[in-house]
Order: sequence, then C-alpha cells, then structure tokens
Amino acid sequence: MLKILERLQRLFTKRQPVPVEVEQVTLEPSVNDKEAAYLQTTLQNVAQDFSAPLASIRGYAEMLRDISGDDPQKRAEHLQTIIQETDKMSSVARDLLDMFSLNEPNAVLHTKPLNLTALARQTVARLTSLSHEDGFTLQLDAETDLHVNADESRFCQVLDIMAKTAINRITPDHVVSLHVVDLVNKVRFEVTGFDTALDAQELWSTYQPAAALDTGIGLPLAKTLLSLHGAQYGMDHRQQCVLWFEMEKGNQ
Repeated sequence: MLKILERLQRLFTKRQPVPVEVEQVTLEPSVNDKEAAYLQTTLQNVAQDFSAPLASIRGYAEMLRDISGDDPQKRAEHLQTIIQETDKMSSVARDLLDMFSLNEPNAVLHTKPLNLTALARQTVARLTSLSHEDGFTLQLDAETDLHVNADESRFCQVLDIMAKTAINRITPDHVVSLHVVDLVNKVRFEVTGFDTALDAQELWSTYQPAAALDTGIGLPLAKTLLSLHGAQYGMDHRQQCVLWFEMEKGNQ
C-alpha cells in the first residue's frame, strides 16, 4: 500500500520551476496546484477504498477465530466474504499499477487492425450476465462493422470501463446503450443511459470512490489508454449524458 501511494506521488507531483524574476502575484491556481489537489483527492479515495475492505477482513477474521471456526456453514460464509474483500483491494491495486506502467516512457502498445463493432458486441455479451443479476439492460446500436488500429486487450479495457461507468450511474429506465458510429474518416464510440453531476474533466480525470462495477481508477485509466492511441474523448451534456471517444478509421 505504501509503495502504491509513493508511486502516485511521483506520478502526479512535478518539481516547481524556480523563477528568475517575480513581477506579479496571481491568485490563479497553477498547474502544479491542480496536480497537488488531484493527488490529495486520489490519495484520500485510495486510502478510503482500502480501509473499508481491511476493516471488513479484520472483522470476519475475528469472527472466524471467536465464533464460526467450528461451524462449517458460517465459516464458509465468512471466508467467502474475506475473499471478496481481498479481490476488491486487488482490483484497485491492479488498476493503479496499470496506470503507472502506462505512464512510463517505455510503455508499449501492440496495435493492429481491430473490429471495434465486434469488440463492442463482446463487451455487451460479457456484461449481460451482470444485467440479469442487477436488473438493467445493456444493448448495442451498430449498423456495420467499423475498424480502428488499436491494441485489442487495451481497448477491451476501455470499452469495459466506459460501459461500467454508465451502469454505475444508470438512469431510472435501467437501459445502457453502446453505439458505434461511422463518421466517414473516423469512428465514434458512445455510451448513453446514465446521468452524473460531474463535468467531463472530473469524470475522466478524478479518481472516484470505488463502485459496484468500478475500482474508481477506471476512467482515468481509459483516458490514458485513449491518449496513447491518439483518440479524442469526452462527455456531452445535452438531452442526455453521452460518454464518447473518436479515432481515425483503421484497415480492415
């Protein structure tokens, strides 16, 4: 945990330049001030997301020791809870370490022609089992197969993250839609069916407390991956919230 926090600090904190001459004082927040505020928010949320599972693990471990150790059914239930809580912590740590590796100068993408429409179909199929359990509908709107040049495993992460972000903020009609749109020279991917009070900058850049289907680092990780692919991304607030990215068409 300490190593992760130290790497976060190195990632988001830059050395302040030493001015030769100070001509005026400005009250505008500097880039470094914003980075420091982001770092503080990130560290607070990471600490919170680790503290809750740790407290739960400790509590169930104590019950195993004092109460349920000799009761096979209760012991199995308590052990399963401990496993689930450790899985949550592992997911947060894995996404954070993924962020660190992608921000290294030697980060490598294995790009190739990729059928984005087919990848969206796979995302819908993969998350459909969750939709049955949690009572929402996930659907795909795509008229034709559209291709981009991208790292397949990384783009699988991006589509998963964007879909889960919407599911965690789903609107009352409980329908989340993925759209793959042909823009002549570009391909646009959209997710609709959610609502949020956050603006685009906050949603894409700020570590949010972990939700049911999201570790909290999700969209900042997706942002990093899309930037490495040269894609544009954002969120529109019009008649509904639209989470999107666009990139150049690739070879089929």
